[in-house]
Amino acid sequence: MRSSAAYPYFCTRTGRRAASRCSVAAAGSRPGNAGTGRGPRPPVLHPNPMKEMTDIVKRMLAGELIKENDPGYAELEEQFNEGMRLVGELNNGPHTQDEIRAILARLTGKPIAPTVRMFLPFYTVWGKGTTFGPGVFVNSNCTFLDRGGITLEDDVFVGPGVQLVTEGHPEAPALRRNVYARPITLRRRAWIGAGAIILPGVTVGENAIVGAGAVVTHDVEANTIVVGNPARLLRPIRQ
Repeated sequence: MRSSAAYPYFCTRTGRRAASRCSVAAAGSRPGNAGTGRGPRPPVLHPNPMKEMTDIVKRMLAGELIKENDPGYAELEEQFNEGMRLVGELNNGPHTQDEIRAILARLTGKPIAPTVRMFLPFYTVWGKGTTFGPGVFVNSNCTFLDRGGITLEDDVFVGPGVQLVTEGHPEAPALRRNVYARPITLRRRAWIGAGAIILPGVTVGENAIVGAGAVVTHDVEANTIVVGNPARLLRPIRQ
């Protein structure tokens, strides 16, 4: 696991830029829909707004400090308001899983595979920075703050009450109202335990397990288990 001395560990870590993390191949369909009596549904499609990013969105995803008086911030705030409106619609259920996927497609602006499942409520502000791979399951009461980009690769499990936080604030009080962000990536088949918090710039490796209530400030190696606050290596996964 790696760290950075550039920021306090409770804020973020430097390194990878969000732009390289938030673009992932569109989630394809998989066999499924057990019990429907029909073949697999195609992914829910929605025009991808990330294809024509405004300058301020590009800067945000590149990890630059974003100020409320920056040119273009009003448009960014409109996107946040739209995201929160869609979250309100999502949580004003009950919804079937098909309905949840349809709203998630509008929220993220990306295809949602028919194997993605979510238990509500779910919270985010933007939504456009999140990518769900096929087979992802998100349990109830999770919060994704995705200004830096959040990628959940295939078959990721996210336990109840998990927080994925890509956003941080400068340490200096005079700048603290402003926001910068670093990407979070959960590799294939990673499992994030109930109530865990993943902080900016963290990658959780393939098959890795993050224990319940852990606060993850560093990358997690593939095929390992981490626990605690701050998260530390417990042991390799037993195959």
